[in-house]
Amino acid sequence: MQTDITAGDYAVKLNDPDYIPLFVMNRVVGGGPSARLFLNLREAHGYTYGAYSALQHADIYRGAFAATTQVHNAVTDGSMTQLMYEFKRIRDEKVSTDELGEAERSIVASFALSLESPGQLLNRAMQVQYFGLPADYWDRYPAEVAAVSADKVQQMAQKYVDLDHLQIVCVGDAKQAGNDQKQSIRDVLAKYGTLEVFDTNGKRLN
Repeated sequence: MQTDITAGDYAVKLNDPDYIPLFVMNRVVGGGPSARLFLNLREAHGYTYGAYSALQHADIYRGAFAATTQVHNAVTDGSMTQLMYEFKRIRDEKVSTDELGEAERSIVASFALSLESPGQLLNRAMQVQYFGLPADYWDRYPAEVAAVSADKVQQMAQKYVDLDHLQIVCVGDAKQAGNDQKQSIRDVLAKYGTLEVFDTNGKRLN
């Protein structure tokens, strides 16, 4: 059996001044296969085939910053431990110059490739109109990404990765035992705050 894990909270909309530095922070944490979540949960521990995070910008309400992964029930405890470790690390420690530079170059390179798609160009033009962005927003985007500092990344983490108010959603068999066979998945998740359990029809069980 498998546990699908999502952990995060509301973040910002595209027109928020924090969006670009928060996007850089997200890239460091889980924005690709060279980011921390993937390297930790997959490469170092072998818990999953992939672990990522994403920053969404919703149309009307704020988007969300959230990490996601899918793991076997037996490693839910270890996976949650490492996920929370990476959330805490990005808050408590400044990202290194090399890691920050790699993240920023990756974002800029991906943006440059997107300019080859007519659909992406149209979408970006529509975003400028919809969110009331400056007309040169996307012209300035690469330079603004490259200008994000390690201090700013840590500031974004401390502002938006609120460990005391994270929303954690796990979909799996609550009765399955963890790796030590002494605790259920429900026991594992209860360590992270108030626990609510629902069945597959959305009916609350506790």
